[in-house]
Amino acid sequence: MHGTAEAFKKTIMDELLVEVDLNVLEKGLMEKYLEAPEDKAVEITNCLNQAKDRLAKNDDNRRAIKCLGRVIPLFDKHEFWSTQPVMRCYEPIGKINEPVEHKTLSDVQQEGIALPQQYQWCEIDMEDKAVAMELYDLLTNHYVEDDGGNFRFDYSMEFL
Repeated sequence: MHGTAEAFKKTIMDELLVEVDLNVLEKGLMEKYLEAPEDKAVEITNCLNQAKDRLAKNDDNRRAIKCLGRVIPLFDKHEFWSTQPVMRCYEPIGKINEPVEHKTLSDVQQEGIALPQQYQWCEIDMEDKAVAMELYDLLTNHYVEDDGGNFRFDYSMEFL
């Protein structure tokens, strides 16, 4: 949840569903369900789908149905995303902009992990232009590219 549960509820009801004419029962249920959305995602989805079905009977409600089409997936169970360790829109956000863990240089392992026999660790001197260019070439032309070749990191020499 971006902020408090109350702020999330207000966002859903007053901004995302502003075009939707919920009846008294639907509005009451949504208000109640949005007090603890993490526990009521199925109920929220069902309520919104029922409102969508009711509104679909009248062609004048196209905008409302479009709004519901954007809100329902926020609470709907997804075959893939529901199995992933990602936050849901209704989950409270913890502390923001804080390190996951705080380590000092002395906490970092000084010896490299064992590599397969054909590889070796080496220290590079980024002040040496030839070495820096070799690293730049490796990262830019041979590292992290999508299958279609459309995305590739291109670090600047200054960054490296």
